Amino acid sequence: MPILIVGTTQRLLLNPNPKRKRLVVQVQSTNVDAANTGIVFVGAGFQPQSTVALPNADYALMQSDAIVQPGEGQKLANRWKKAIWAVSNTAAQSLLVEEETEEPEIPAPTT
Repeated sequence: MPILIVGTTQRLLLNPNPKRKRLVVQVQSTNVDAANTGIVFVGAGFQPQSTVALPNADYALMQSDAIVQPGEGQKLANRWKKAIWAVSNTAAQSLLVEEETEEPEIPAPTT
């Protein structure tokens, strides 16, 4: 999983991807990155704001929290196929970000 650093300015984590089938965004534990003491706000399809009370805050994550989509036995919702953005209320928060995409269909060989 790549490690991305998010600060107090919105950052694009993942471009829109209609073939995305799985997504993980996790804030690293303070055991790994002692500076990860802030709150990271993740938005799907829009740039989130860094204040919990605002409607555009979307998902608020603290150290060791994660967004794992889709849930067990579910299909990824369309909102998670849009651009994924993040912003923090504290500078230099480290995130682990991973996406899995659908494999292209390979035509069966003809004989």
